[in-house]
Parts: sequence; structure tokens; C-alpha cells
Amino acid sequence: MIMFFLHLVVLLIAIIVLICSLMGFGMSISKIFRLQFVNDERPFIWFWIGFSIVILCLQIIQFFVPLTIYTSLFLFGVGILLFLYYSFPKILNLQISKVQYIYFGILSLIVVYICYLALFPPILWDGNLYHFATIRWQNEYAIVPGLGNLHGRFAFNQSYFLFVSALNFFPVFKYGHYLANSLLLTVLIADCLLQIRNVIKARKESVINIQKLLPVLFIIPIFYMMQRFNLSSASPDIALTILQIVLFQYFVRELFNNQNTIQSDSRTFFLILFSVLLITIKLSSWAFSGSVIMILLVRKVFSFIRQKKSLGKLLGKLLILPGVLLLIWCIRGIILSGCVAYPISVGCFDVSWAIPTEDIILMRNLILA
Repeated sequence: MIMFFLHLVVLLIAIIVLICSLMGFGMSISKIFRLQFVNDERPFIWFWIGFSIVILCLQIIQFFVPLTIYTSLFLFGVGILLFLYYSFPKILNLQISKVQYIYFGILSLIVVYICYLALFPPILWDGNLYHFATIRWQNEYAIVPGLGNLHGRFAFNQSYFLFVSALNFFPVFKYGHYLANSLLLTVLIADCLLQIRNVIKARKESVINIQKLLPVLFIIPIFYMMQRFNLSSASPDIALTILQIVLFQYFVRELFNNQNTIQSDSRTFFLILFSVLLITIKLSSWAFSGSVIMILLVRKVFSFIRQKKSLGKLLGKLLILPGVLLLIWCIRGIILSGCVAYPISVGCFDVSWAIPTEDIILMRNLILA
């Protein structure tokens, strides 16, 4: 029992530290690209942008070295330093209202419960089939050309496993799968609770916009998901569900807001980057993510044409970082299997380590069966 509570405390501390670290990366990118967000969205978008940047960095780092405690301490340490650099003056002058105390109190209870659920053993079948094996390869080796020939599922190129590998702080901790999904779920619930608080504050308004009601509609399914999902699993499906809810909520907020503002441009930047991230986490999200990207780009392009603004600068700002993220992911796919988007046989290269075409087709048919 003592060890259980000790693990619970460690998990809680780790979640707080990682939130600060990822927010640090998000703040830095916001400064570089001059992004501006609505106050209530800002800390959460900073976190999700930071999450995207960390996965991009991990994909690049693993080209050269395995993901060990040294790479993890360096990467997350940089995030903490960035967070302190941008936030320390504000923390010294921070004033918390009574409503905020209530908000953080409720959130703390929920996070403790999430950590409690996350400490149960992973039971998903795919975990022992290839999830934990993929993570172990990433902890012990730099990217291995043709790894998919050893086991077809090792070639799936799901970037979420890199995040779990980094959280292992290998070989010291090795329990990153208990932390990864809990962290993402914590931030999603914190965002939903804040929006619900805003709905309650605006209850006297005659009309409440649909984007303000979305968190209210999602909160029950999210709590159901907490009970049904095995949070300690390293499955990218759980992470993808959480991230798709985040993407949908912010996408709807953007559609129902004035697009001729710098906040709209900044939110579009975030949504396109986040949509590409979802594709790298699991290829099956390409339809949803691709649709979001196309709608946002068409909407923004027509808006700039009407205002006679320069499209080149806009598209450069919106697409450069997502483009780099997608390019690195494609290169990793070619190294692992010879294919850009395994198990899709289109876009495969005739390299010495390539998985045979018949094996690619067989894997695709197994997935679609």
C-alpha cells in the first residue's frame, strides 16, 4: 500500500513537471512565430504545441541515438528552462481568485483519480504483441533500417511510441506507459473544466455559442473513457482519441469565431500543426486530420484574397513547421520499411531493406479485416 501511494505521488509530480516542460516549448514557438491566443486557450494550446515539438525533436534525435535518460533529461530540461524564462516574472506576481481555487481543487481530485486508474497493469493484447517491443527498440537503439522485416508491426511508424520511450528515462524508470496517456487526459479535462466554468459564468446570456457548450457535451464521454480505457497501456489508440477530441473542439471554436484576427491566424497555425501530428501518431487519422487542414486552408486563403493580403507569407507561416514534421515522419517510414506510409504499398522505394510487397499487402489486409 505504501509503494502504491509512493507511485501515485511520483506520477502526480511527473505530470506537473511535464506540463511545465511542454508548455515551455509551446511558449517558445509562440514567440518565434508571433502567435497570439485567447487567454483561456493560451496555456492549453502552448501545451499541445509543445507536445508536437517534443515529438518532432524525438523523431530527429532517434535518427542518431537511442532514447535514454540522457536524451530525456536534456529535452525536458530545456522545456523547463524555457517555461521558467517566460513564466517566472508572472509566477512571482500571480494572484489566484476564489473561483480559481475551486477550479484547481476539483481538477486536483480528478487528476488523483486519473493517476489511480493509470497505476493498474496494462492489459491490452497489442501491448505485448508489439507496443512494448517497439518502445524497447527505441530505448536501446537508434532507428534501425528495415526493422519492419523482423515483425511487420514494427514498421507502423507511430510517433506516439517515441513519447512513451522518452518518458521511460531508460534504463532508470521504464514505466513511461503509466504516465503518457494520464498526462494527455489531464490536460484535456483541465481545458474542458475551464470552458465549463466559463459557460456557468455566462449563464445569464440569452445565447450561448455551440463552441462553449462542446466541453459540457464531451465531459461525460471523457469520464466514461477514463473508466473503459486502460490508461496504463502504451496504445496510440487511447492517445489518438484524446487528441482527436482536442482537435475537434478547437476546430469548432475556430469555425465559429471571426477569422480576420491574429488570434484566428494563430489558432489555424496550431490546428494545422496538430492535425499533422495526429497523422504521425496513427495513419488512420489521415481522413479527419486532412479534412480539417483543407477546410482551414481554403477558409483562410479566401479570407486573405478578399482582404488583398499576401498569401505567400501566410502559407509559409502556416505550413513550414507541419511540413517539417511530416517530412521527418516520412523519412522515418522509409527507413523502417522502405515505404512512406506503411502498410500502404504506394510510395514504397526499392531499397535493400524494404519489406516485400506481398508482406505489405498482407499486413494491410489484416488491418482492414
